[in-house]
Amino acid sequence: MPAKKRQSAGGQVGGADVHNDGNGGHLGQEFVSLDTVKEMLSVQESLLRSIFDSAINSLNSRLDDVMRSVFSVQVLSTPKRI
Repeated sequence: MPAKKRQSAGGQVGGADVHNDGNGGHLGQEFVSLDTVKEMLSVQESLLRSIFDSAINSLNSRLDDVMRSVFSVQVLSTPKRI
C-alpha cells in the first residue's frame, strides 16, 4: 500500500509508511513540520539559484573569449591601406 500524506492541525505534514502489526496499530509513522519543509525548499532554491548564476557567468566568460578571438581575427584579416 502506498504511503499516505496528511496535514494535521499543528501544521505538520505526515508521511506514514503504514504497516499492520496485527493489533490494529501503525508502525513507522513519521512527521515533518511545515517549517522544516519550507526551510528545505528555501535551501534548495538558494542552491539552484547559485548553480544557475554560476552557469550564466561561465557562459558569459566563454562568450567574451569568443568575441575577443573573432575581433582579433577580423583585425588581422582586414587589408591595410597605404
